Order: sequence, then C-alpha cells, then structure tokens
Amino acid sequence: MKRRIKDIPISSNELYNEFYNMYQKHINWLFGERKEETVYIEDIETVKKVNDLLDDVNSNIIYLVGSCGIGKTTLLKKEYGLVDNAVTFNEKRKMVFVSMSFRGQLLEKDIKRFIANTISNLCDVLEKKFEFDQEFYTISGQLDFYDYINCTMGSLLGYVKKTELIGKKESEAKILKLDRAEENDPYTYEACRLKYYLYKLCEKYKKLILVVDNIEVLKCDRQKLIIRNMLALFSCLLNVPEAAKKTIPTNIIFSIREKTYMRIMNEEEIEAYRPFVVVIQKRPVDIIKYIKMKNDEARYESEKDIELGKDAYEIIMNFSKKFNSKYSIMITNLSNYDFQTIKKMYKRIFMNKIWVMRGNRRRDFLNLSKTEYLFNNISVIRALACGNNAVYRGKKSKIIPNIFLNDEVNDDSLVCMLILRYIVKSDLEVRKKQILYIFKSVFNNKKIMDSVSRTLEHFLEYDILIETERKQELYLKVTPRGKELWEMFSSDSVLLEMYREDHFLDDINRNISFISSYDLMSEMGQYEIFNQLFCYLEILLKLEKKLHILAYQNGKFKEYQEYFGGASQIKRLLEGVIKSIEYSGNMKANGVENGIDYLREQIRNIDQW
Repeated sequence: MKRRIKDIPISSNELYNEFYNMYQKHINWLFGERKEETVYIEDIETVKKVNDLLDDVNSNIIYLVGSCGIGKTTLLKKEYGLVDNAVTFNEKRKMVFVSMSFRGQLLEKDIKRFIANTISNLCDVLEKKFEFDQEFYTISGQLDFYDYINCTMGSLLGYVKKTELIGKKESEAKILKLDRAEENDPYTYEACRLKYYLYKLCEKYKKLILVVDNIEVLKCDRQKLIIRNMLALFSCLLNVPEAAKKTIPTNIIFSIREKTYMRIMNEEEIEAYRPFVVVIQKRPVDIIKYIKMKNDEARYESEKDIELGKDAYEIIMNFSKKFNSKYSIMITNLSNYDFQTIKKMYKRIFMNKIWVMRGNRRRDFLNLSKTEYLFNNISVIRALACGNNAVYRGKKSKIIPNIFLNDEVNDDSLVCMLILRYIVKSDLEVRKKQILYIFKSVFNNKKIMDSVSRTLEHFLEYDILIETERKQELYLKVTPRGKELWEMFSSDSVLLEMYREDHFLDDINRNISFISSYDLMSEMGQYEIFNQLFCYLEILLKLEKKLHILAYQNGKFKEYQEYFGGASQIKRLLEGVIKSIEYSGNMKANGVENGIDYLREQIRNIDQW
C-alpha cells in the first residue's frame, strides 16, 4: 500500500504573525492588489525600441511580445498616457493613440462590430475636437466623402439597387449609397471615414497609433479574428487615392504573449501582412526598485505610522537584498515574471504564520533588531509553497509545483528529471517531437512513453515549460519558473523535503518515517530529516537504475548519456542535501555521514548489474 505524508492529519497550531499584525498597513501599501499600479518602472531598452518605431515616418505593424504580467500594458499606458478603449492625443509627440482593450468575452459576430464602434468613436472625437462635422454633414461634405470612397473602396457603394435610383438627382443617389454603405458594412464605412479625417489632419498630427491589448482573455479563434480585422483596417488606411499626396502614417501595436504570437504567425493570412516588427520585452519589473519607489510615495498620518513604515521598509529591503538579492530573484523567476504574482508572493511570505515566525524564537520577535528577522531558505520557500500548513499539502501549488509527478500506481519522477535536464541543458527551444523521438529511441517502452506524455502535460499545465507552435510544429522551452526549480535542487534540500512529503511511499518499508519535516524537526531534530531524505533518494536512485538498465538492454546507453549527461540525476539532488547538512552543522549527527557515504557508493555503482 502506498500513501503520502501530506495525507496524514497534521495538528494545527494557534499562531499569529506579529510581523504582519504590526506592519499590515505598510505591507498592504507595498504589495496590495491594485487595478492600476501608480509606480512605473521604465524598461529603457523596450521603450527605446518602441519609440524608434513610432518616430519612424513609415507605417508599421508592431508586435510587442512578452510574458504574462511582465508590464507590456503598463509600459504603453505610462509612456503614452493611454486609457482603455479611449482616444488620447499626445500633443508633445503630435500623435493620436487609440486603445482597444478586450477585457470582456466577445462573441465572434461581435468582434467586427466592436472594432467598428471603436473607429466610429475615434471619428466622433475627431469631429468634435476639430469641428469636422460642420463640413462633413453637409451636402457638399457628403459628396466629397463619396468621391473619396469611390477612389479607394468603390465596392462599398454597391448596396443600392439600380431601380432605387430612378428619379433621384445625382447628389441624392450618392447620399443614398453612403447611407446603405454605413448600414450594410459599418466596419468598412467607419474605416473610410477615419481615413478621410486623417487626410484632413495631416497638418496637425504626424501619426495614428492603434493599440490592441488583452486579447488573451478571448478564445484562440477570436484572437485571430481580431488580428485579421485589425490588419485589414491597417491595409485599408494605407490605401489612399493617388490625388491625396498626404496622409498620416499608421502603426498598429499588438500587445501579446509569446505563445499567442507564435500561434497567430502560423496563419498565412496574418503572417503575410507587411511590414511588421517584433519587439520582445524580456526584463521583468525590478522589484527592489519598485519597493523603493512605492515607499517614497507612502503618506502616513501619525508619527507612529511613520516609524513603523521606516521599520517595515528596512526589513523588507534587507530581505529583498539578502544573499545578493537571492530571494527577490527567486520570487521573480518563480512568478514567471508576472508582476502581480511577484507582489502576491511577497505578501504571502510576510503574512505567513507558521514558517516565518514560529517556535520559541517567535516570542522574541519584538525584541529583535530590524535586521534579525527569521527569513531563511526554509521559511521563505515553505511560506510560498505550503502557506500556513505544516506540510506540502493537497492543493497543488502553482508557484512551486511538484516537478516529481507520481500517484498510487505511477512514479514519473525520474522521467520528469530527464526531460527537464535535457531542455535546461539545451537552453533553447526544443522540438516536441525530438523529445518523443529521444525517449522512444533510447527506451522503446510504452510505459515510458506514457510517462513522457503525462510529464509534458504536467509541465505545461504548471508553466514549467511553455509550448509554442511554428510552421505546424510544436516547440518546448523551459520557463523562468522551471529553471529556478531545477536550480533549487542543487542549492539545498528544502525542495526535496517538500517533494518527499508529496510522494507516494510504500509504508511497508520500515526505513520510511511518515512524519513531516516540521514534526521531525520538533520531535527528533534536523538530522532525522536528512536521514529520511536519504531513504527517499534511495527510492529515486532505484528508479534511475531501472532506466539505465533499460537503455543498456536496448544498446542505447551511450545515447542516454549523450542526451541526459554522464552523471546520475540523484547526484544533483544529493548535492543539495549535503549543502543543507553543512549549513546546519549536522554532518557528525546520528547516522548522517554514514548515509552520505552509502548513497555516494550506490551512485558510483549505479551501472553495476
């Protein structure tokens, strides 16, 4: 029978967090959720690239590509003063911006109408600001507009039957055709009206920028429909009559995620639109810089709050910069660069009741100096992964998911390690079919291939890997979260301790203690945690040895080493455990040194059978 440590009831303790209780107002100010963040951390490199394109006298399609939450929308809003679904006149740059934010759910039939309404609103704003309506809504103005459409989009004027024109004057016939065009094809009609107005704006403004954002809330087919319609609009705006020597250049900025960009570029009708430029936003928000700027904005009403604010800021900054900014970098990577998630992770740490402030030293907190708080690898990682639980429990963590996929029947732990090892080592996109080919070639085993399928699905679900499509072929790339988790294995034993608690273990084995690390520390001492990790590593080592034997039997062991490295995967895990042992001073504790020697010997002899 197999069971998990995390399935065993853990007694709850009545704890409270003095740190959060004391500094609650200040923590909420720095990391509370806000729809629009007031502090803006400029991404100088990306801003320069976008500005250079906007200052170009030519029309361009711009794809601003970056991961979810990295700050694409914030950059566009703060740099250019955009407001969702509104028109903005940037007088300094002599540009007109139109923001189109697709935050709600749109039916397919509504998308074209939404775009048409947005363009119509822009035209109405231009009418009001520049009093175009005084001329446009006259007989002569309408006839002039008719002639303009006839030169550029004559097919739009074909919705009137010839019999309807009997007895009408020429001017009446033209106005009727305009009315029918607006009624039957409002999208194209409004595009022509905008183009007509832009011709009249040439002396006042030098560019129109249409910004399309937040399309990821919609289904994939609707995302493509939006982009196709916007590209058609772009093409329409560039189609001006030869007589019009002047027009305002137009940019469309699509603010999208990398996965979305790769998917839409598989559509020939989208990829064919030229010219387009891709600007990739790579840099996550500098959380340390954010904390400083956000703190500078703080306004407190009382002297007590001012003092508490100074203390909270110093403690949080010390935490962020500790060990060469180890924790701020780790949090940024685990968030996959999503700024809102970064803030939630900070708050989750400082609100924690059981890991950050616990045990006897918890009562001494108020007497500690501002730099002697209890933030270390165990408390920080456990606070993120476990919350206020004593174990790495049932709810799957999106922040620190279990890389070692396993259940009562299957244990895919080593396949998980091999896949991640191969992709991290490649440090580039890897063709998905290449992964499948490698495992089929080396092992030629249906059970292994099923394990690979489960693992890839698991890694994609928890954003350990990202899958992109290019030219009808799927590619895989490790995310910052995946890289961070991989590195955490060799830095210390904390991640492995949690995975042990989440692993289905055979309780017939007398060496396995079904006690959480939290309780082992309280009851027996830290050395017993390491002894239990040795037992867990031995289980994983046996799984790895089976894979070695299978590759050897297939005559593919040389290829196995070429793809996954010559060293044992368990050796990497043991390195992290040894570092924790050295940090803790438990090397000479009961059975620890013998456990290390035993595992090292087993790893050296893994290929002896």
